[in-house]
Amino acid sequence: MTSIVVRRFRDKTLLRLAEEFDQLSAIASDELAELLTDLNETVPVNPRCEIEIRGHESRLELAQYLWRVLEPLHAGNPGRIENDQGLWTWLALAHLDVLEPAGKGGRRRVGEMPRWLAAEDRAFGPAKVYRHVMLGPFTAFAAHHAGPLGAGEESPAAIMLCGPIGVTNEGLQRLSERQDVVSSRAVVQAATWLYFDPVTQRTRSGYTAGPGSLQRYIAVVSQLDLVWDLPTMAAEKLWELLPPEFDRWKLLHRHNPNSTIDPGRR
Repeated sequence: MTSIVVRRFRDKTLLRLAEEFDQLSAIASDELAELLTDLNETVPVNPRCEIEIRGHESRLELAQYLWRVLEPLHAGNPGRIENDQGLWTWLALAHLDVLEPAGKGGRRRVGEMPRWLAAEDRAFGPAKVYRHVMLGPFTAFAAHHAGPLGAGEESPAAIMLCGPIGVTNEGLQRLSERQDVVSSRAVVQAATWLYFDPVTQRTRSGYTAGPGSLQRYIAVVSQLDLVWDLPTMAAEKLWELLPPEFDRWKLLHRHNPNSTIDPGRR
């Protein structure tokens, strides 16, 4: 597969894309390719990076790939590029043909603007940032990993990174509604232990509502945050503090022989 040079959109182009977003659903592939390389609309990143435009099995796979190919830019400090609106919008549109190919009549199902235009995301808070098809997975990965995972290593943020690119699962949506929650390693790790099934690589059935659900988890964590320092807390400690309504989810984790993450047999 051929690699292309990573570029970023110029500020004037970002403004125009936002103003003309309704036209994105009808953009033809040849017109898109021209936009992505137009010297009047884009500039190559420096240091130079190259990327293969292809599909990925999950947000986690995509995030790790982006980490690797963009390493010359972030050099292990992802904060250096997370606010680069031109870069993330360019990356998103570079994957438009892969993620939302034109259907009947040449129309694409692009959905809401925050999925594609990073320039609009930050103005609406973290929940919108995590909806972005490229920046969302990368930000979630960077907040909870020091680099790509080793062979057989389970992601502590799997609850947020499982599932297909561009489709916001309930775990990602609810956890990202509050910056203090989504940025806490203990909160995200414990949520992964509770609600992510390492066998299916998907969230567990029925985790979104009822006693011990993700909704209840976030409410309980918010209460604990009034007493405990969650940013410095270990996930194992948070696991101990969860009330009995979460016991059935804890059992699902402990009884899963395929899990490579273990908060202890409590």
